[in-house]
Amino acid sequence: MGAGFNSQKISAIAIGSSAGILNQGTNAVAIGGGAGQSNQYSDAIAIGTNAGVYNQSQSGIAIGRASGQTGQGQECIAIGFGAGRAVQGGLISQGSGFRRGSIAIGSSAGSTGQAEHAIAIGYLAGAIQQSTQSIILNASGIALNVTAGVSASSLYVKPIASTSVTANPLVYDTGTGKVSYTTGKTFVIDHPTNNDKHLVHACLEGPEVGVYYRGEGVITNNENTIIKLPDYVDKIAYQLTVNLTPINDDGTKKQLILTSSRVKNNEFTVYGPNCEFFWTVYGKRQDIDVEPLKQLTNVKGIGPYKWI
Repeated sequence: MGAGFNSQKISAIAIGSSAGILNQGTNAVAIGGGAGQSNQYSDAIAIGTNAGVYNQSQSGIAIGRASGQTGQGQECIAIGFGAGRAVQGGLISQGSGFRRGSIAIGSSAGSTGQAEHAIAIGYLAGAIQQSTQSIILNASGIALNVTAGVSASSLYVKPIASTSVTANPLVYDTGTGKVSYTTGKTFVIDHPTNNDKHLVHACLEGPEVGVYYRGEGVITNNENTIIKLPDYVDKIAYQLTVNLTPINDDGTKKQLILTSSRVKNNEFTVYGPNCEFFWTVYGKRQDIDVEPLKQLTNVKGIGPYKWI
């Protein structure tokens, strides 16, 4: 049967056996046997044998054999053999229905049920029901999937280089390929005295999301002095506490007693005799669930560094 056989709209192009034969839309392009065969919508592009065969939506792009084959969604892109392919086992195809903007590049990438705004790059990346707004980068040679409706807005990568130095706050799940951010942060600097080593430091841990401020003060009137904090402190922290440590540089054994007011309006008063002192203010930014039930939590990671 010839190309553009029935109801081909203005400025549409159909080249190849059975290409664009039924209801090919305005400005649509179908090149290859069976490409854009039935109900290819306006501005859609299907290039390759059986690319965008049925119901390719407006501005969809399918390049490669059997790419975007059935019900490719609006503004979706499928490049590669079987990318964003078809309905299988009752599942929907790439970005179909009201879904749009998904991208699948690579053989069988996003081939069945790729959700809206999902991105899959690489052989068998997101092959089955890739979740909305997720990104899957796969060069492992085997399928890498994330089920629709689970872990939306997440990044999955395989493979990823490993290192013996815990140098950054990214954590990688070797089972699922998911890359995520952890609040257990470490960083690496050059060792100050040994050029053959790194120096790895980590953040202080505690059962709250905390902040601190510190400095030095001095009392010169044998009564008190006022310590001022940054003017934004009471906007980001609460339950502020004050610790004081007198400085005894003269080598005497005299006991210096200092007391403090509560922090109000981003300042506090220190009372005591003439002296210099160190001060530290701790505050809480927000609460966390310190003792979650195991049956309600999904703990990730292995070894001593796990996270929720």
